[in-house]
Amino acid sequence: ELKEEISAKNAGVVMMDCDLYSSTRTALDWLEGLITDKTVVVFDDWYSFTEGEELGQQRALKEFQQRNKHLIFESGIEYERSGKMFIVHMKEK
Repeated sequence: ELKEEISAKNAGVVMMDCDLYSSTRTALDWLEGLITDKTVVVFDDWYSFTEGEELGQQRALKEFQQRNKHLIFESGIEYERSGKMFIVHMKEK
């Protein structure tokens, strides 16, 4: 309902400062359909869990990509201790 209320179409820049898997997943679920070609996605807590990509924001993005195979997240800059940026591209048909 909120997407319709604000007439959301495409996200240009997304700043994910959610810390945990569950909150990142909720945010990505809401953004589904808004993240598209040339969207910049910044994860502020990408490296918060040193145990690997099965936790936190890395796990949430991995699952999001599995549901949205038409999107390619190109790795960009890393910043501070735990931040990472991606540029999204659409797969060619």
